Amino acid sequence: MEGGCSRYYNVKMRSERGGRHASGAERLVDARRAARTAAALAMRAMERAGGAPDSVNVKLVRCEEPLRIPALPVSEYRAESPEQATEYAAGLLAKAGVARAAELLEIFRGLHGMRGAALVDADTLERLDSDPGRGVRVTALDASPSLPVDSCGGKDHFAEAAVLSAKVLAAPGIIGEICVSDDIGYTTGYVTVRGGGYHRIFGMKAPDATGGGRMFLYRGPREDAAATVRWLESRPVAVEGVRPPPPARESRMDGIRGELRAIADAGLERSLRVLESRTGTRASCGGRELAVFSSNDYLGLAGDPRASPERRPHTPPSNGRWPLSEARRTASRSRPDTWRTSARSPRSRRRATPCIPTN
Repeated sequence: MEGGCSRYYNVKMRSERGGRHASGAERLVDARRAARTAAALAMRAMERAGGAPDSVNVKLVRCEEPLRIPALPVSEYRAESPEQATEYAAGLLAKAGVARAAELLEIFRGLHGMRGAALVDADTLERLDSDPGRGVRVTALDASPSLPVDSCGGKDHFAEAAVLSAKVLAAPGIIGEICVSDDIGYTTGYVTVRGGGYHRIFGMKAPDATGGGRMFLYRGPREDAAATVRWLESRPVAVEGVRPPPPARESRMDGIRGELRAIADAGLERSLRVLESRTGTRASCGGRELAVFSSNDYLGLAGDPRASPERRPHTPPSNGRWPLSEARRTASRSRPDTWRTSARSPRSRRRATPCIPTN
């Protein structure tokens, strides 16, 4: 979020593909940067990894000066599988006072394809948002200073999630949030709880999974839920102190160990067989004699007695020089112009050596 000017704009980008939400982003900037930011967000939508969108909508809305709030404290957990990640998330919610955490996460798994977030009563598990297909769309938010926009399609998942989660947890009546990105290949999600901060969980979905979702947990009078939705969707908020995570922990290969375990469980894991004899055209393995076609010595020449170490010379000749091969001698005789000599002394000229071209 840029300062130094009394006029602020909320720049919003939304794209669709195949009739469904594809991507979205927004920034809070002053009037001087509004046009450039809009163009950069449109370019980001066009170059998204999932393919070119069918439509891109970029809107600039003038807004009041943002409310400034601090970023949430961050902790990290690396799960071995999506199931382990779900179990860890349930534990976080249970510690925050959510009695039916497992049921809540089961509802969360069915939220794929929503444009916004589901607003759910943390105690009754009842949906409180008026449009279940649309959900709650959190808008008018950014970091302070404003997050950069990569015109080459880049996206800082962590920074954007840190900004959104801080605003959501600051809303009246919200006690927590669950989120998994719908971007293919990005398997990291998070859980936030009031008083417990932002818990970043690696491996919340399989690497090739396309689904994702977002859920806000509300606790309070039902009649006040509408005011909470209005605050989330319209109150400008700038989050201060958003810092990137260590680069080594940000990886699109998160969850690969869980994927390998699934391969092993299916009986498809590759194992290397130990050969019990010297490789050649045939080898012994597991008490069976097998024909070997994958060895570099499939012709068996490495075992030929003529190539044995005992028949190879280990010391140079007495004159200190290895004999010149027939090919080099022939090349030397046919290319007298390749002889090099040194003009330093007559003796060096007598020891002229051939320089064989390599091309």
